Amino acid sequence: MLDIRKKAFGANHPKTAKSLENLASAYTASGKIDMAEPVYENLVATRESLGGLEDPKVAQALEDMANALTQNGKYKKAESRYKRALAIREKNAKADPAALSNCLTGYSALLRKTGLNDEAAKMEARAKKPVGK
Repeated sequence: MLDIRKKAFGANHPKTAKSLENLASAYTASGKIDMAEPVYENLVATRESLGGLEDPKVAQALEDMANALTQNGKYKKAESRYKRALAIREKNAKADPAALSNCLTGYSALLRKTGLNDEAAKMEARAKKPVGK
């Protein structure tokens, strides 16, 4: 399906991005994180070209990738993806406070896995706090 969409629509098209998203999710769900990782990288690049570097869809792709990397024990890579996603979510916080909260929650779970419990607790508190307060 992905190859068909790339040929029909081009590499930087919303339908191609959706196919990348579906493929990465399928790999992740089946535990094939090493196969999912390059697909997520491609998805992030595609989302950036479609919506810009601060598009919420870029943040979602980064968060999904970070979650998969966390599952695979690639904590440093996961943290860099969460940091970037969080920066995007913070810029769009008023438009989508739930997305910011979800990002903070995912990032805090990673921090707990790496033993950074104090930092995780701060993020968890931020996730519960309404935006702008």
